[in-house]
Amino acid sequence: MSIKDEFMKRAAAQGMYVYPNSPDEAEGTVCAIARDDTGRKILLVSGAGAEQFAGDCQDGLKRCPLTNENAAALMALFPYAKPASHKGHPFTI
Repeated sequence: MSIKDEFMKRAAAQGMYVYPNSPDEAEGTVCAIARDDTGRKILLVSGAGAEQFAGDCQDGLKRCPLTNENAAALMALFPYAKPASHKGHPFTI
């Protein structure tokens, strides 16, 4: 079983709804946006790099609030998530 499959199994066992296409893996760490049983959106993290994120660990998954600090940790792990300038265009997203 892959690390991503194990992550999804743990999330389901904890009653989390993981948004489709959200889970991604890098450097032995899996991250995904999920909705907990109260309907609140959170960042779920598991694996080697989980210590870089602020949150509470429960049964192998770290539940992290959607904060600037956690966004920075996410962008460090997944460089494609960083905002990028598109020269020649008046607006970039």
